[in-house]
Amino acid sequence: MRFVFNITLALLYSLLIVLAAPKVAAQTATWKHSEVNLTKGADQNAPRLQKGKRASQLKTLKGFQLTAIAQGLGTISTITSDGQGRLYVADQESGRIWALTDRANDGRIDLKQALPHRFDSPTGLAIHKDDLYVADKNAVWRVKGPRPPEKLAGLLAINSTGQHHPISLLPNGETLRLAIHTQDNQIKVLDIRLSDGQANLVETVSSSQPVIAFAPIQGSSPWLLLSNALGPSLNQLTAYAPSQNFTGISLMSKALIVKSETSQSGEAIIDENSMMIARQSPDGFDIVSVRTRLGKPQNKAQIIISGFSPKNARSAWGSPGALLSDQHGLLIADRFNGDIYRLTAQPVPPSTKTVSSSEEISPKRAEDKKETPSTSPPSTLLSTMTGSQIDNASTLNSASGLDVGSTIIRDYKPLEVNKDKVKKDGGEEATGEEEATNKGRGKSQNRRASSAPD
Repeated sequence: MRFVFNITLALLYSLLIVLAAPKVAAQTATWKHSEVNLTKGADQNAPRLQKGKRASQLKTLKGFQLTAIAQGLGTISTITSDGQGRLYVADQESGRIWALTDRANDGRIDLKQALPHRFDSPTGLAIHKDDLYVADKNAVWRVKGPRPPEKLAGLLAINSTGQHHPISLLPNGETLRLAIHTQDNQIKVLDIRLSDGQANLVETVSSSQPVIAFAPIQGSSPWLLLSNALGPSLNQLTAYAPSQNFTGISLMSKALIVKSETSQSGEAIIDENSMMIARQSPDGFDIVSVRTRLGKPQNKAQIIISGFSPKNARSAWGSPGALLSDQHGLLIADRFNGDIYRLTAQPVPPSTKTVSSSEEISPKRAEDKKETPSTSPPSTLLSTMTGSQIDNASTLNSASGLDVGSTIIRDYKPLEVNKDKVKKDGGEEATGEEEATNKGRGKSQNRRASSAPD
């Protein structure tokens, strides 16, 4: 009897292995792209996010490589890059701004540090020269190295909901574009001069949706992304199915343009006119590529990254959000788990190592392998952003200097908007009111409004 019992157990065990084998193969097999129609709604409810597991089974197209490059960054709301190997990531929940350094400029992060000042729910980041600009619930700040943030424009008096304040540097290098969503369901797009913080209203429309993010485009104004709409301006939005929930957008990286993969119509699924969009829809949480023609996005999209949640699944283990393209490929933020992934067109070298602490990974010396010496800046130059001021414990931990509620974060100045050249919906010009703004000389200088017009 014992022998028969053992044989039965062995057969059951073998059967379980056979049944489990297809699932393992499906996770490791090459994933073929599929096409989705963004104008078509789905019937089922969106998957519910669950804690306890990371999105370790993400899948992408043949010829691409997806690698985790950073972890433990909190609730990621936005990412930006200085173009010289350093990323800045905003943690909306804690108010931290993380600096991730890639000194070798090879796509790998070898240093992770938190900037010394926290902000009140930051949702916008931009870089101009050596200055970092941060938009939080109440103001737009200029950060110069380890020095306290300098307020560029206050946002308390513009009736904003404060949930989303995306910003983007315009091609002229002198202006920040800011989007706000007001309490009375208005979207307002403003331009803020970097020289003096003067704000001008660009356009406004009625909408129950806020602007989620900007997609910076070389040589032209950035595109806007709403929850289920996309376009170059508020008056040129293409609306999609209400069930869509867009969370991030980026122009296609030149490093990812591959001609070998084609769509069902025979066209390349990725080209220089494609937009990469992160979405959390009933179809699943994924990254899609949307082609544009003559400045208008198309209805059909190609799924580029999948696996956050299987189709028709009830749960998801990751939530794709902010996107950013750079010279190496596409960066994808998992807002739920606090991770950042990089999509590249070439396999990542085996020596890639994820940095999950604030410790520096010492690179191998060039002379060990007779390689070309590193061109990374010396530590004396790095000290302006990552030197002793950032590492100093008292600077980082002092509640009075860093925590939300301090005088640095709470001393706001209302945003000033110039109405002189702003046209109302009916086409008439709005007249500005004279206001004394030069307190030092006590003379009236400019016509400015104290807030943006509704």
